[in-house]
Amino acid sequence: MPSYELLAAYCRTDYRVDVPNRIFSIRLGNVCRELDDLLAETGHTEWAIITAENPRSVQRSAAENADRQEQLHQRIAAREDWLMFSTVARCPRSEWPPEHGCLVAGITEADALHLAREFDQHAILRGRAGTSAMLRFSDPSAWRAAVESGLHSDDDLLRQVSQNVLAAQLDR
Repeated sequence: MPSYELLAAYCRTDYRVDVPNRIFSIRLGNVCRELDDLLAETGHTEWAIITAENPRSVQRSAAENADRQEQLHQRIAAREDWLMFSTVARCPRSEWPPEHGCLVAGITEADALHLAREFDQHAILRGRAGTSAMLRFSDPSAWRAAVESGLHSDDDLLRQVSQNVLAAQLDR
């Protein structure tokens, strides 16, 4: 079962995006001007960051992660309306190794969550142009206890993310 500690790690993670001629970072709860510029350049308004590595937060070998990531790249590349850029997620307060993923411009939240479920991932990071990066869970009910703990946290970002997650669940 997902934990409060894992939710806190998501909140602290820095998602570095590698785009030709520039690199920028996305953080939960923040608007990223560089990302908005990229979306404007590509004519897209929605985005998500997805990985295939370490399904269900269970560390796998480098070879298995590379194979899974290649399968995800193939699935994304099959869609002509999506653009893919490499990402690396790092949590500075965790011993968890950096995780490779993809920023997908033009993907809807529903499609991103479908890929997350297909690759057995807990969550995606997603957003729209001009809005803060949001965390979305592939199985929100599994995260109920962690999110409720986050609502009572002394960490403002964790509390904000937990409120955002609950609001998103109520929208469905």
